[in-house]
Amino acid sequence: MIKQIIKLVTTISLAIAIIISSSLLVSPTVFAEPKPMCNQPIQSGTCQADFSRYAFDGERCVLFSFGGCEGNENNFMTQGDCQQTCLGESKRVDQANTPEQICAQPIQSGTCQADFSRYAFDGNQCVPFSFGGCEGNENNFTALEDCQETCIVQAEN
Repeated sequence: MIKQIIKLVTTISLAIAIIISSSLLVSPTVFAEPKPMCNQPIQSGTCQADFSRYAFDGERCVLFSFGGCEGNENNFMTQGDCQQTCLGESKRVDQANTPEQICAQPIQSGTCQADFSRYAFDGNQCVPFSFGGCEGNENNFTALEDCQETCIVQAEN
């Protein structure tokens, strides 16, 4: 009986040692540094087009207006592309805001000096504003109709 107990304790101890050592083999989650393109400055470019793009500002992906030429690689078609590239899949916490969240964001002209005509939702209506070209938010529409479809239709439902 004692031999059986010793054998059982040895087996259990061995099983515990295997579990502990295998858990040590699993590397902890390490977030990779952003790719080099994500460390480039936000550049609107020198041309006069008005393309809504996303760039990484060191902390998050922000909306900016791309002029169409002479920018750099920190220039993504969608917020999701920017987040996946610069934050990694595991850090994507603010993906796909709902229309309610978008329309509740404050109007942000941004810190750049361009003068793009845009529309934003302000309480109960879409209003025009001047967008400087970078560091805005999602409450930033190139067409009045887009603002109305996103914010006013949602507010009525």
